[in-house]
Amino acid sequence: MVARAEGVVLPWNTADEYLVFLYDFQLPNTAEHHSSMYQDIISGRTTEIDFLNGAIVLRAKKLGIDASYNTFISEQIHFMEELKTEN
Repeated sequence: MVARAEGVVLPWNTADEYLVFLYDFQLPNTAEHHSSMYQDIISGRTTEIDFLNGAIVLRAKKLGIDASYNTFISEQIHFMEELKTEN
């Protein structure tokens, strides 16, 4: 909804179409890969979550759009960052 409101055209028309791409292509091709965010959390570093999901959350708020999933993901990553820095 945020992308649509911002005039961004995505290659998928629906979330279901994206999930097909994710499961059939993206996940199998990156199964051996450890993302930079995972590596940051494991190493106790700050992640780039604010520039990814956090950016969607901010845009959604400005547009009056509910982005509860993105908010939840951002909050959980921040929680994991805090846990790692406390240890």
